[in-house]
Order: sequence, then C-alpha cells, then structure tokens
Amino acid sequence: MPADDTSQKINVYNLGEKGVNLTKSPLHIEDGELVAAQNAEFYLDEGLGAIRKRPGLQRLNTSILAGAVRGVIGVPLPGPGRRSVYCNQGFMDAAAWSKTTDGATWATVNFIAMPGSDGTANANYQPLPISVNPIPGQFFYVAENGADVGIIYGYDGTAEFELARLADALFNIRLLTVFQGVIYIAELANGGVGRMWQLDPVSGDLTLIGSTLGAGSEFVSAGGYLGKIFAGTAEATQGKLYSARPGATAWTLERTAVANQQAYASVIAYKGELFAATSALAGTAAIIEKRTVAGVWSTTRTGGTSAVANSFDGLVVHMNELYALYHTDPTSGTHVAQVHKYDGTSWSTDLDLSASGVFVFGGRLSVGSSLFAAARPAAGSTKGIWRKLAGVWSKVDNFGEGVMGVI
Repeated sequence: MPADDTSQKINVYNLGEKGVNLTKSPLHIEDGELVAAQNAEFYLDEGLGAIRKRPGLQRLNTSILAGAVRGVIGVPLPGPGRRSVYCNQGFMDAAAWSKTTDGATWATVNFIAMPGSDGTANANYQPLPISVNPIPGQFFYVAENGADVGIIYGYDGTAEFELARLADALFNIRLLTVFQGVIYIAELANGGVGRMWQLDPVSGDLTLIGSTLGAGSEFVSAGGYLGKIFAGTAEATQGKLYSARPGATAWTLERTAVANQQAYASVIAYKGELFAATSALAGTAAIIEKRTVAGVWSTTRTGGTSAVANSFDGLVVHMNELYALYHTDPTSGTHVAQVHKYDGTSWSTDLDLSASGVFVFGGRLSVGSSLFAAARPAAGSTKGIWRKLAGVWSKVDNFGEGVMGVI
C-alpha cells in the first residue's frame, strides 16, 4: 500500500441508481443509494455511475431559435377530488344512508334499489359493518336478500350493483376484507361448516381458498400479514387462528386461543406485528394479542370486565395508531361501549359511550385525518356517528349506525 493512499481511485458504477434512502443510517444503506441529494438524477447517457442535475424548463425567451419557452398558459389539472363517506342508517334493514363530503355535515340519501334475483327487495341488511375499497371510486359491502342468500354489493357513487352471491350461505357472509387487491369473504355454509373465498373485484369470480372447516367452526375475521392471509375463527370455547398463502388448498393452524376466548374477532397488521382481538365468554376478559415476525405471541391489552360476555373487535389503524372497539353484552343493565387506542407503546381508553345508551359499535372507517365510528344503540337511545379529528371526538350524525364506506 502506498504511503499516502488518499489519492487512490475508487470506481463506483451505480452511484445514485437506487435513489435517496431516508430511513437507513449511512452505515446500512445499499450500494447505489444516497443519503441526501437535491435535483439529482441517475444519467445513463454518461455511463454507469453518472449522476447529473435534473434538467428543467429554460427561462422564458422571445426567440424561437433559442429553443426556450416563449409563453405559458394555465392548464387545469384534476385534483384528488372530494371524498364522500357513507353510513347505512339501519342495523338490519335500511335503504337510507347518511352521507358527508366534509365529515361534519351529513345528509340522508337513498341508493338501495336493486332487488334480488328472486324478485325480493334487498333491504334486509346483514349486520356486518365492514366495507372494502379494492377499486378506486367504489366500495363493496355485504347484504342479503331476505332469503339467507349472502350478496356482495358495490356502489360507485351513482348506482348500486351486485358483484357476487353465495346461495349456499346458511347465515350469510361472515367477514369481508381485502388482501393484495383481492376481496376475501367467508360464509357459514349449509351443514354448519365454515369456508373462505377469494373474490375478484373486477370479474366477480369466486375461488375457494384453503379447506372447509369442520362443523361448528366458522371464519369471522381475516387480515394480511407476511404475504399470507391470517383468518380467525369462532368456536364453542376456544377460537383459532389459521394462515394460508393466496390460492392455497389447505390452512395452517397458527394459534389456539386460551379457554373461554371464543373467537378471534378481528385481525390486523400494525408496525410489523400482527394483532388479534378476541371475543370472550362470561367469566373471562377479552384480550388483544400480538405476534412478532419471529412468531412470538404476547397479550398486549385486557378488557375491563369478565362478569359478562365481552369483545374486542373492529381493529383499525388511523394516523399511525391502532384503535380497537370494545363492548360488553350483559343480559340487562348498562352496556360498555368504548374505543381503545394503542400508540405503539401503551394502550388507553380514547372514547367511552357507555353512559350514552350505546351497546355496540357498527361501522368504523379511517379517512384522511378523520376516524369515524358508528354506534348502535340500546332501545330508546340515540344512534349516530362519532368522529375523531385533531385528537377530539364529537358526534356528527344522529342516524348512521351500520356499515360505512368511502368513495
């Protein structure tokens, strides 16, 4: 080695090829990544490893031969548009929906007009308060036509349309979620067996995923994690959590809940970990468990009561925080209805509507900076939609209580 090695040549052939990495430290970035750059671009015309200042328009000039811009005009470009949020006004039966474009002012609209193929009106909506948006400008939700036929409907802002139906559904469709652009639905089919389907949101084609569960076992939740679909079941006393790759013909058992945790009611990925919320029988408090990438499970939240049946469900991520809906199901007396929040470190009760006559939450939806939760009331109490904005919850509508969707 020369005495002075500071002048040695270093050949770098992919400098800047992979752009700027803002998340890793300088010691951990890959070859071809930059820590910082401004108006720089990888320039193959100069050979490998060449970067240059990103070219822009030349200044205004009156000379045509100079090759510069001689003038500008205003060209209107389409903006992101104003989103519309919808919430069904019924628990089992409403053709009316509450609609808002600003989150604060709501109006009633009616767009449920399509009858089932058997000629019966499809106003009898199953209480599955979930919608999905695999295609921009549309949302999909679950209903049934009064004859125990599970139907997936879509709405595009103009008209409702039927995407698919499961005529063999004994108690309609049990879950609805999206993973890798595909809709997943589950049914408790005739014979009391649970099964899950992949639904193409464009063609409406249905493909069975995994194997059919045994009698008395049904899928009630699902979410994507580590390239797989994780699906929770409801059982007699101990829920189970299965996983499968898209298109798989069999399920892999990932976890069996402890005694009296009857179901894994909601599943979601958050900050690289899988969270699974349970519904518990009377005598046991519901819990929220989490799984690390390494497969290690732990309990991260415990419900406030074990005296009656109680449940964590409705897991939703909003503004980089995880929210869970919690409710109890006493035979009489006050129902507990709360929203719990996890900031990545600790849990807290973010909203408590127990004293407002609410017995369970319906739809929930994160849209931009707003988090919405629709509440289903006990008899004689006021239903409605609550909104969290800038850290504050407020009631914004007195009619919505069911499934929510956004276009």
